[in-house]
Amino acid sequence: MSDNSLIVKEASIEDLETTLKTAAGDLRTFFTDLMDEVDQITAGWSAETGSKQAADRAARRMIDASGRAAAVLETMATAVHNYGEEAHDIEVKNVAIVG
Repeated sequence: MSDNSLIVKEASIEDLETTLKTAAGDLRTFFTDLMDEVDQITAGWSAETGSKQAADRAARRMIDASGRAAAVLETMATAVHNYGEEAHDIEVKNVAIVG
């Protein structure tokens, strides 16, 4: 017979959730800061030049991509949080059944 047990450590769930949320925020901050730096470097470039237009397009793509990646991390954090809540609810129900 197989062992159908599940062990969930609340602190580990909270740590993972916090780590994912922090990583999402750090990712957004990193790319925002990077794009601010690029804007400062290219501030003197004419908006009509191909190089400035290409730099602006690349910046938008990087900001969009980092936003999507951060959103995935935030979704994962929410899933981890929900998993922790479900594990807690199951534990409460099992104690009620046994008790």
